Amino acid sequence: MGRPKACEPRPGLLLRFHQAGRSVDVAFCFECDILFTYRADESIWYANFDEHHDDILKVFIEVFPKDASLPALLKKRDNP
Repeated sequence: MGRPKACEPRPGLLLRFHQAGRSVDVAFCFECDILFTYRADESIWYANFDEHHDDILKVFIEVFPKDASLPALLKKRDNP
């Protein structure tokens, strides 16, 4: 899970996984680098993804290449 953060998460991207009539949602906040998982309205887990911010975001960019807002969220840590 990681250590608590002093931020107000505002997830902007959501993945929904379905199987056998059930679903789980994973909501991503790229401002705080926290993801949240939900089963219906029940929060079941959260985790920090600071180290993988750009890696996860690049998957969204590949899936939604026409969304011009996504590349702006890249941190590009390897650039000075």
